[in-house]
Amino acid sequence: THIDEDSATFAESMRVLRPRSNARVPISRLPDDVLMIVFKYFEEEMRLDGFNNDDDEFASDVINDVPACLPLTHVCRHWRKVALDYPTLWRFISSISPLWLDVILERSKNVPLVVSYTLFSMSRKDCVEKVLLHLPRIKHSQLRSFAWDDDFVMDLLLSHPAPVLETFKFIVYGSLPPTVSISDTIFQGQAPLLRDLEVAHCDRRWSSCIFGRLRTLRVGETPLPDLISALRCMPALEQLTIQLPTFDETMLFDRMPLARLKSIALDGTSLQTAVSLFAHLALSVDVKITLRFSSIEGPRTFADLFSVM
Repeated sequence: THIDEDSATFAESMRVLRPRSNARVPISRLPDDVLMIVFKYFEEEMRLDGFNNDDDEFASDVINDVPACLPLTHVCRHWRKVALDYPTLWRFISSISPLWLDVILERSKNVPLVVSYTLFSMSRKDCVEKVLLHLPRIKHSQLRSFAWDDDFVMDLLLSHPAPVLETFKFIVYGSLPPTVSISDTIFQGQAPLLRDLEVAHCDRRWSSCIFGRLRTLRVGETPLPDLISALRCMPALEQLTIQLPTFDETMLFDRMPLARLKSIALDGTSLQTAVSLFAHLALSVDVKITLRFSSIEGPRTFADLFSVM
């Protein structure tokens, strides 16, 4: 009919005229490099607004399980092209659906990735496995899992080197005893840029140089002998946060010098254990010390603590 023909003609005219009209808008005259900066801040705001944990600097890259930067690709053709040609915009990978994970991995091309995953369901296992196949280009990684998934995650972390990894956090939830060890074979023993490490509820058995360049270390419930053994391999350490269980004070160790340490924090530690720890560390006088005691009972006193600091 004539009405249908007129409607089709009108729609075609609008299709042709819309890009011309968009081109007259001031923001459309911004250079692509400036537009990329705008996109970067938009993506960051959307990503952080979609995450509720203020303690996680990685945050999530998804809102309603889609990438935070996705709306930018649905404004106009030019914006879509700029966004798709900006792989850094797509480098944040979190607990995203399998469908969007493939898209993110493709659009991020070869840029270093920022990964934050919480492995609380079977469907996430496939995603984590796919992501960790890209371990050689992961720059920052935070993984959370239940204790019964430790072996699964660790097998993946043992399978590839991590040549660009700078930050690694592995948090395990659950009351089961640790069943997996973080050892020198993690990342196939290759993580030369690793500077920030946090592990909780895992056995830690390291003695080689894979962690020798750490600047920041946060560990939970680590026996003092294991901690001292680890610190001997970390001469560049600047920040240390630890939880120490009560241990046999008859165990003796040489004092461990930490010449570059700037701050040390003991969280949920007894006064007695704190005294024993500082008795085995040789610290500079300007180190910042933060203590949060779980108990001050026992034969040790604050005078004993101050005398060994």
